[in-house]
Amino acid sequence: MSGQPTQGDVPGETLRGLRRQREATIVTWGRRTGAEHRVVVWWAGGDHGLIYVMAGYGPRTDWARNSLTERGALVRIANHRFQARARVVEPGPEHTDAAKALADKYAPYPGDWENGHIIALALTAA
Repeated sequence: MSGQPTQGDVPGETLRGLRRQREATIVTWGRRTGAEHRVVVWWAGGDHGLIYVMAGYGPRTDWARNSLTERGALVRIANHRFQARARVVEPGPEHTDAAKALADKYAPYPGDWENGHIIALALTAA
């Protein structure tokens, strides 16, 4: 993917209004087959047009690998649809903040939020 997305163009107030939504649907396309794949995920964030999602199987997670391609992904939260460009959130302050946002939103559900493979999705209007 050309460039690493650092923010999306979806207004923060739009995403803040969706924060009560527990799930998002991510649509990606197979890297080899081009076949459409859908997955329902938990998400957190919303500032600067970014949301954060934990890739449950780490770097091997298919939807995450597919979302990192040039084609990106589609994201649906409630009745809102967005185009998304993805990047891996590397260890550091952003990863710590994203892990905390996920842990806070989904407490008391267990998860290895701090050590997880987190994907940032920069959202634009679809």
